Amino acid sequence: MKIGSGTGGANVIAQDGEDLYLLPLEGSKVRRWNPQKGTLRVYDAAVEGFSCYHPTLDCSCSGQAFSQAAFTQDKIILSPLWGSGFVAIDKETGHAESWDAPAPMAEEAPDAYFYIGMHGTFVRNVHGTVYRYFNWETRRLFEVDVATRACQEIPLRFDAEEVRAHAPGFAHLTEWLQYGCEENALHTLPELLDGTLPGAAFDAAAERKAYDVSAANVGTCGEKVYAWLKSTLENAEEMK
Repeated sequence: MKIGSGTGGANVIAQDGEDLYLLPLEGSKVRRWNPQKGTLRVYDAAVEGFSCYHPTLDCSCSGQAFSQAAFTQDKIILSPLWGSGFVAIDKETGHAESWDAPAPMAEEAPDAYFYIGMHGTFVRNVHGTVYRYFNWETRRLFEVDVATRACQEIPLRFDAEEVRAHAPGFAHLTEWLQYGCEENALHTLPELLDGTLPGAAFDAAAERKAYDVSAANVGTCGEKVYAWLKSTLENAEEMK
């Protein structure tokens, strides 16, 4: 049985009882699969006016429309990732329509220093039809009953100075970021320029040691690139 989206697989798998809902990585087809019964049903979440926007390429696209799903007895509620809004699908008829999320749950982000290229997601099912929803753009958490649309904000509280005290600064970040400082709401460009970044200060020796593991030309890369360009341009000139 082919359960993938047909255009690159699933972006998210959401569970509702025995049913698994595969949200498409590309396109608008949502697959409802019951692995116990071996049944499969395909819903089309395309509604009039719905579109997707690629945050880094700055253009329209057809990918990663939805971030997660919430469920009532008869509806599937899809939250947007790159999509332009929420979509509700009737489980029985398959009819899809726009779902009006309670304000300010779906507010768009104001101008902010730290850009987020997605809208938000249902993060957990509390009980029944009550879900927690996190708006990535405004960084606000809500508890919403997707059956009645009753909604309340869950306050997020933290000590800003304590958070800054745990900021890594320049450090080994991940396997792919062996050394550096990730620009974000804690590590800003103005703080880098005026020397007030929280966390560890830049250490040239630590940087070289970190990249010695994977880099073949530590300290000589610029010279070799220059030599290659010079040789290539000289050869091109001779061939004229």
